[in-house]
Amino acid sequence: MPWIQLKQASFILANGQCLFCDVDLTIERQFIAITGPNGAGKSHLLKALSGEQPLTSGERQSHGKCFYLPQDATNRFATVSELLGLKEKLAALHRAHQGLASEQDFDLIADDWQLESTWQATLAPLELTLETPFTKLSPGKRMRVYIEVLQSQPAILLLDEPSNHMDSNNKHWLAEQLKSHKHGVVVVTHDPILLDAADHILHLKQGELTHHSHGFDAFREALLQTQARQKQQHLANRAEQKALKQALIAADLQYQRQANKGKAQVRAGSQSKLIADFKSDRGSKRLAGQTHKIQQAQDRVKESAVYYREDKQQFHFNTTTRAKEKIRLCEAELCFGPEKTLNLFADTTQKLRVTGDNGIGKSTLLKTLAGKLELKRGEIQRPTTCIYLDQHCAWLEQGNSILDIAVRLLDTPHHNIITSFASVGLKLDKISSPVMKLSGGEKMKAAIVLVVQLQGFLLLDEPDNHLDLEAQQELATMLNQLPCGFVLVSHNEHFCSQLTNIKALPLCEQ
Repeated sequence: MPWIQLKQASFILANGQCLFCDVDLTIERQFIAITGPNGAGKSHLLKALSGEQPLTSGERQSHGKCFYLPQDATNRFATVSELLGLKEKLAALHRAHQGLASEQDFDLIADDWQLESTWQATLAPLELTLETPFTKLSPGKRMRVYIEVLQSQPAILLLDEPSNHMDSNNKHWLAEQLKSHKHGVVVVTHDPILLDAADHILHLKQGELTHHSHGFDAFREALLQTQARQKQQHLANRAEQKALKQALIAADLQYQRQANKGKAQVRAGSQSKLIADFKSDRGSKRLAGQTHKIQQAQDRVKESAVYYREDKQQFHFNTTTRAKEKIRLCEAELCFGPEKTLNLFADTTQKLRVTGDNGIGKSTLLKTLAGKLELKRGEIQRPTTCIYLDQHCAWLEQGNSILDIAVRLLDTPHHNIITSFASVGLKLDKISSPVMKLSGGEKMKAAIVLVVQLQGFLLLDEPDNHLDLEAQQELATMLNQLPCGFVLVSHNEHFCSQLTNIKALPLCEQ
């Protein structure tokens, strides 16, 4: 039976940030989900478990095999046979059937003469063949094929956000597959379905790993209680700091009055200079002590602020009145996906969510509305300005800063630009950094602010992917407060349940 063990494991970045500290963890048979804020170090921890990430300190021990699947790793394969690692062996089989096999081909084939027919039969229920171009499969279906393959392996599975791009049915299928895997599974995920299915949830935040074992609802409740305590502590620390500052001001005024009184008494000869200096020195020491207490209180405020994120519930958008435009599809057939006819009559004030199974054409529809793809047939009427945002915000120039992009695109005073981004929690240091250094959530919030200022119509393709639970909530609040419409594709029911005034637009086979 394979197992992996970390003992007193720590990983510290070059800037001194400790992503996880003194972790003791054993993986054997369980289904474990690792979650936590974006940038907390979850993927680093998973790579450490796989052995691909050297530890700063501590040790890793293991027995047997493990398979590590990074985020979006399935994009690297051209065909299903390549995904399965069968490309060379199949080529050898084909040469053997043609009478052209070499000795090396026979060594490679060994006893696997039925390999092709066996796999074709396995893939048939998935409506796939070994020659199916992998690039033509939806990302969700690619992952499903990969999991089907991994399930047969006697190895621990280490999967980084495997449910991204999967529809609800496939997520539930994935959860069942991972629960039934007998050799141990560790997933990095923010997905409530996988979190609920896991035997244990490990929450990584500020280098600390906490254990939960009662499903997603209990984990979420524990998280909310922790956040409430952290908020209470943070506010108490701020109140203490404020009180100490007020006391310092009062003490300083008292000190100045006493000092002036002492000087006057020395000049009048009613008090010796020695006594006056003694009193002044004593008052100065009291002020120094008070200042030290304030510094300690300020340190406590900073420390608690790391754990408690200030509420950001009101976002400030450009509310300039914009013309309502029609969005229309008439007897339309998309260039990819099932052959089906679409009819859509909407306008740019509406908030729409496109739903449907993987591969049905949701992303294709968004790209068609954006003008990136054309219809196979039918008519389309697009808004004047559409901006398509995928989960990676490829629309943003990765080498430039958000501030540079905004200054170039927006006819808005500099201070108004900064205020707009600050309202979504993006401070000057963030918007001054290159886009590539921002987290997925930060990129998405910045992109939405930019698009709204440009008065573009948003086409959002799974914007919640990779976002932690708090960032999902912030994004939902932001979308609820948008003064314009959008079209959204998302498989995350927990995220979508937080959206208001949104209309479902189902895509399904006809």
